[in-house]
Amino acid sequence: FLLALIVVFFTRHDGTAAPPRPQPATPQAQPNSAEDETSAESILAKLDQEMETNHLYRNESLSLNEIARKIRVPARQVSSAVNTLRAMNVPKYVNTFRIRDACRILEETDMPVTEVIFAVGFTTKSNFNREFQRVTGLNPSEWRSRACSASESRPHVDSVRVREQVSET
Repeated sequence: FLLALIVVFFTRHDGTAAPPRPQPATPQAQPNSAEDETSAESILAKLDQEMETNHLYRNESLSLNEIARKIRVPARQVSSAVNTLRAMNVPKYVNTFRIRDACRILEETDMPVTEVIFAVGFTTKSNFNREFQRVTGLNPSEWRSRACSASESRPHVDSVRVREQVSET
């Protein structure tokens, strides 16, 4: 009986199956790329400010959600701004600030590298070494020895910058 009731409910009077009901169309806003870019730039400016001023990157358990909460912007927009304007994901972006700070500490102090690792927000030596090499092209000991050596051209912390995507097409 129940099966018969279902069949009757889903068929037309002429015995053919009823077509599915059309869903109401929801208008989708066309993205305004100039407006999106300006918004991404302002988000990144806020994020850069927070990183520089408050050393947010030193928090070893820093997450995208925490970053978003700190700058009061939805996480998806933060991620999109970093991906679009810096051509990297949020963890690489954060690690670039950590490495820049590590370079400064290595240049200015005699702090052991293992202490530098934790001071700048890394939790493992292997991740620190991999990221240091990615950002600077050197390992931490090489960086420090070049910074201390008067005979070689000295790398300087200012040369380690957050990479910006440059399109040369």
